[in-house]
Amino acid sequence: MKKMNPVFIATLAATVATLAPFAGAAEGIPVAPSARLTVQDKLNKETDSDKSESTKSSMRTDTESQSYDLNITVANTGPSDCTFNLEWYFFKRTLTNKGDKGEPVLCEKGSESIAVAGMKRASHQVSSESQISFESKTTTNNTGNKNNNNKGGSSGTKKTVSGSICGGYIVLLRYGEEIIAKDASDPRFLKDEWMGTLSRPVSKSSGNAGASDGSAKKKGKKKK
Repeated sequence: MKKMNPVFIATLAATVATLAPFAGAAEGIPVAPSARLTVQDKLNKETDSDKSESTKSSMRTDTESQSYDLNITVANTGPSDCTFNLEWYFFKRTLTNKGDKGEPVLCEKGSESIAVAGMKRASHQVSSESQISFESKTTTNNTGNKNNNNKGGSSGTKKTVSGSICGGYIVLLRYGEEIIAKDASDPRFLKDEWMGTLSRPVSKSSGNAGASDGSAKKKGKKKK
């Protein structure tokens, strides 16, 4: 049996690899394009304080507002123009009155079609709604009755926390129903247990500035 030329074998293998992605299309089977997804995030924090005093007590309330800005880049690594569906999901964490953080809960989601030419990139910016938290400290100073050896006098500080903070995000890139790229603020969000929560209704309970579907932006506030 005649031995085949190694150069011919290498050339043939390269040709097959190049044409393989088009084989399905030639047979009438849709072939998902290839793409890369890059997300640059910025967690904004805005703070404010208020203080009131009386003869027996003083109270200080600190308010913090958090929100995400995402700059999402889609790179079409295929030769043909393509329209993808970009999806984003934001989570929040509710605070207990002691300041403990609850598990992340889906609070906002949105989507947008994005057309990208072959071998080109396109960017999309998304801003989340604000999550607002409050921390109040009340200090009392009861001196009691000076004529009764200060009996009954007491002092102390009580702290109360409420509201919510940002809990992360997930970004998906779809072609049709197929997810072809994904990214998240925390790798655990890409596991099945978290991906399965994305179809649930968003939580609109107190502690945020009106979470909603979409990418509403904040106005008239300074960012740190």
